[in-house]
Amino acid sequence: MTKGLQGWKLSKAHTSLSVKSFSGAIVEDMESYAVPTMRADPDIVFVHIGTSDLQRLKQPREIAEGIVNLADNISLNCTKCCIAISSIIKHFDKPQLNPKLSEVNEILKKKSK
Repeated sequence: MTKGLQGWKLSKAHTSLSVKSFSGAIVEDMESYAVPTMRADPDIVFVHIGTSDLQRLKQPREIAEGIVNLADNISLNCTKCCIAISSIIKHFDKPQLNPKLSEVNEILKKKSK
């Protein structure tokens, strides 16, 4: 979903935006993949992940907890960043995933309060 975003076109004169996509990654993969980005000490980290976990038949609670743990680990390694977690977007090409997807989103919503 974020793969086609071009950070340099979205950046402004005094801000920089970097988009890093890792198609097919599951939450556990992102634990390692996020480390180099955190060294740059960004102001905001936007996390959009979870679809690949759904496709691998993981349970909604397991996926949601993994996403929350990822956000917690990012905050430990990033001294000033704000973390935004995106809901998983519904897939019209894979409607069988949507009930589990909705459940993950509900769990994330409850944990974010």
